[in-house]
Amino acid sequence: IEAELDYYRGTDIGGAIGALIEGEAYMREYDHAFSCTELVSYAWWHRREDLRLYRKKRRGKSVILADDFLNGGWSIKWASRSVTAEMAKKYGLHEEGISMIERYWQDRDAR
Repeated sequence: IEAELDYYRGTDIGGAIGALIEGEAYMREYDHAFSCTELVSYAWWHRREDLRLYRKKRRGKSVILADDFLNGGWSIKWASRSVTAEMAKKYGLHEEGISMIERYWQDRDAR
């Protein structure tokens, strides 16, 4: 995302076919599809620092993990009853995400 933004910054988009052809050649270097986490992170890219959305190297690729959305910049709005702190611990979710799940259920059960 950073590379795409750097490339298009200052480009005269309203301008000529040349920019389109040049852009097409450039985009061949990148995957043509967003993963689900990239799509959400792109929508919130203007707040990426507040939300702590950063790519990490996993299995040779730079990715944004779904677990990264469970941090203090976000809040859980809805969760299935199957989403429990115990299951999150079992699957290795980080402590901040586990505490968000615990708070979600405490708040929900208090209502």
